[in-house]
Amino acid sequence: MSKRSSSSILKDVQANILKPHARDYVRCIFLRFGNSDSCAIKNHLGLFQEYITSASKQKEQAKKYKENGRNDNGTLVTCIYLSKFVYEKINIPDANRPSDPSFRNGMKSRNQLNDPVNRALAVDYQEDIDTMILVAGNDNDLVEKKTKSVCRHFKDITQKNGCFIENGERLFYRIGDRKIFTEHFGYRDGISNPVFFKQNKTKTLDKKKIDLVLDQNCGSYLVFRKLQQDVSKFNSKISELSKRLGITRSYAEAQVMGRFKDGTPLGLFSSPNSVDLSKESLYNNASFDEIDNIKYRNYDDLKGNKCPFHAHIRQMNPRNGLLKEESKYNPDNTMSTMARRSIPYDNHNGEVGLLFMSFQRNIYQQFVRQHIWANRYNFVPLENQENPNNGAGLDPIIGQRDAENGDTFFPQRWSTKWDKRKKVVFDFSDVVSFKGGEYFYAPPISFFKNLVSSTETTA
Repeated sequence: MSKRSSSSILKDVQANILKPHARDYVRCIFLRFGNSDSCAIKNHLGLFQEYITSASKQKEQAKKYKENGRNDNGTLVTCIYLSKFVYEKINIPDANRPSDPSFRNGMKSRNQLNDPVNRALAVDYQEDIDTMILVAGNDNDLVEKKTKSVCRHFKDITQKNGCFIENGERLFYRIGDRKIFTEHFGYRDGISNPVFFKQNKTKTLDKKKIDLVLDQNCGSYLVFRKLQQDVSKFNSKISELSKRLGITRSYAEAQVMGRFKDGTPLGLFSSPNSVDLSKESLYNNASFDEIDNIKYRNYDDLKGNKCPFHAHIRQMNPRNGLLKEESKYNPDNTMSTMARRSIPYDNHNGEVGLLFMSFQRNIYQQFVRQHIWANRYNFVPLENQENPNNGAGLDPIIGQRDAENGDTFFPQRWSTKWDKRKKVVFDFSDVVSFKGGEYFYAPPISFFKNLVSSTETTA
């Protein structure tokens, strides 16, 4: 990867991987090709290259958007992702297929995710999915028009009832001219994502970081999961938790997430609205064993007395190591950083939730391992390994019990007061339900160009 120039990489990588597309409206189009002819599928995929937005084009769009006073709503981002089933259907040799083992197994293999069995998923996700296409823009009518155009492009090879669409729309409030993005539980969203461009005037690609998301071919693995959020149950649990602990509702919310709703990290601050927005990246990416090195607060939370070990952001990213591709579960030398590109959805029938999307180079090391942590009642970060029985409990947001195999369930342990060791056991769970999803691969744009030439040669 390092041998390629930055401009070459950006022209070949699909948009939305190295930087969020930053659009308010999204369509996720899912296709099943059934028993369509292999050459026909290849041809349709190959010709789709004209739709695909590259990272280079996305960068140009962002520049024009700023130059036009942020009034340009006409630019769209379109990307395409392939499941393992497509590679089989278009007869790509095994050696040339994406090699990630989790991708090759597929999400339905469960792979320690504790997902419900297939028949318990939403109907649309019970059959295998071949392709996912993302269309994003700031003009909802234009996004809808483009979506219909994409569906027409694949109509001839899509099986009957083989197309369904998920609609996403960003939720936000404003602080001055700045949009602050949230999700349906009310927490700030999109915080502490990795940045792949150097933060200087040139905004050049940081090649030392892109290995987190790009493989040697300039491709990336996409995890898609539809997560339904039970807002009523969440609010009820928060009310009960705050009463049981004798603490404010705001503190209860912060113990669940690890941040107050406005994004202020609990490990550093005792109240919301304490973050200097210009320094929020520093606050939210600090290691829990380095917090006392930050000048703004001198606080040591290695025992989890203030920000519990089970808090969502702490259990998902212990912030105490680096990604090592071959390493096994060991919070001391691994890190689960990935590029999150999720967006809320509202079906307008009482169902709301999150269309979770993340890009990573290694699905197991970066995504699956997070869910192993989320589902382990006895997960404890390295700092507390001397007391292995002091289990953190399931992640209160996304933790899933292994009901099929009768997994023992242990509730979380919650703090009653600031910085105190006294803990109260309380079950905070089942506020998010997995409805379905799949692992995809985002090939470089050159892959689709090669498909066209190979089809022509075959013909």
